[in-house]
Amino acid sequence: MFGISRRKCARQSGRRAIRTLSFEQLDARRVMAGDVVPIPVEVVEATLQEAVDNSGLEQLADNGFYIPDDDLIGYESGFDCDDYAVAMGNFLENTLPWENVEVVYGTLTPEEGDGHAVVIVEMSDVFFGIDPQTGTVLDPVESLADLDTALTEMMVTEYPHVVSPGTEFELEVSESDFFAGAPFYIDPSLNATFEYELEIALEQIDDAYCSVFTEYVQNYSPEEGDGDFVIPPTE
Repeated sequence: MFGISRRKCARQSGRRAIRTLSFEQLDARRVMAGDVVPIPVEVVEATLQEAVDNSGLEQLADNGFYIPDDDLIGYESGFDCDDYAVAMGNFLENTLPWENVEVVYGTLTPEEGDGHAVVIVEMSDVFFGIDPQTGTVLDPVESLADLDTALTEMMVTEYPHVVSPGTEFELEVSESDFFAGAPFYIDPSLNATFEYELEIALEQIDDAYCSVFTEYVQNYSPEEGDGDFVIPPTE
């Protein structure tokens, strides 16, 4: 995995260095007297927030890039909340400077109406909930039950136009990025559109880190199981 502090864009080389901590401070494999030193939760939280801020996905959503699965307008797959979660999950797995971080996907389902997809990061014995479309990183909690409560509160706060106060959500967790149908990157045309729109979004971030398209997609095919997934070429 790459360390986010090691990859500044050449066009931004004159800007200030990493705003939080150096890579050496973030390295999860530090050893002292033969023991691995646990990463403090506050360091994980600060690094995670910085990575989310530099993903460009919040800006992408603000720019109106959203394709519902029932309105594909010529594409083979959509790009809605679960695809934002897939893109963010892959980005974090390829960007965070730790090997012992667990990135999974969460689906929040209400009794009535549409659900919502989020990313869950587990590290240092706590859980972080992330909404890729708003860039929200929730305070760490110690159980998935507490995370369900925190995510429910987030939904009411961030989506008041569609979520009424008192709405209850059930959190379901999945390790697969195929948890809500085919992922966006199976469609070459959608791939090209996403890559184009992502570049625009990244240009909107002050002091952004370099990101490449392949950080947002997986490199394996769960159907094949024994070979690398070839990313469809962009036009």
